[in-house]
Amino acid sequence: MSEVALARSQAPVLAARGVSKSYGRSWAVRRVTVEFHAGTLTALTGDNGAGKSTLLKVFAGLVRPDEGAVEVFGEPFAGFLPWDIRARMGFIGHLPFVYADLSGVENMSFFRVLYRVTRGEYVSRGFGWERALLSRVGLADAGDKIVGTYSRGMTQRLALARLMLQDPEIWLLDEPSTGLDAQGYELLRAILEEARDRGRCVVAVTHDLSALGRIDREVRLRGGRFS
Repeated sequence: MSEVALARSQAPVLAARGVSKSYGRSWAVRRVTVEFHAGTLTALTGDNGAGKSTLLKVFAGLVRPDEGAVEVFGEPFAGFLPWDIRARMGFIGHLPFVYADLSGVENMSFFRVLYRVTRGEYVSRGFGWERALLSRVGLADAGDKIVGTYSRGMTQRLALARLMLQDPEIWLLDEPSTGLDAQGYELLRAILEEARDRGRCVVAVTHDLSALGRIDREVRLRGGRFS
C-alpha cells in the first residue's frame, strides 16, 4: 500500500462531532458530524448562507461552537484550539490575511518567522525560498511591489504562497479561486492536488468545483446541515 493510500485508511485528522453554531436566533450550523482524512481533497459546497464559511472557521479554531466538538489529530476540542494545534492548520478566508503596506517578499519573510521555520529548514530549502514560492504562484515580477498595489487575483496568489510556506498538515480554504483568472485556476488546481498527493488534508469551500480539479469527495450543506 502506498504512503498516501495508507494515510487515507487511518483515523481522520479532522472531524466535527455534533457541531452547532448560532448567531442570535439563527443556526448557521446545526448538529454537523463529518470526518476528513489525510491525503484527501474535499469540496464543501452549498448555497449562500448554508453555513459553509462558519463550519470552516469552526474547524480553523476561529469560531467557538455552541454545541459539539471538533477533533483534530484525534483530540477533541469544544472551545478554541490551542496554538500548537492551530500551527498545524492553514487557513485562507475571504480576507487574504496579508499585509498591504509590505511587499510580497516582505510578507513572505514575515510569515516565515511567524510560522517558526527554523534556519535549518530554511537552508535546506535554499536561500531565496520566499522568492521561489512567489515565482511558483506567478508573482516573480511583483515580489518587490507593495501588496496594496496588487490586484485581487494577485493578492489571492500571495495568500496561496503564504499557505505553501507554512505547509500545514490541514489546509482550510474559503473560495480559494476568488479573483483568479484562467491561468490562476490552473495554478490553484495544481497546488491543491500536489498538497493532497503529499498526504495533506485539504477542505475547500467553493461554488465552482472545476476550480479545485480532481476532488475526492463533495460534501454539501443546506440550512446548516448536510443534505
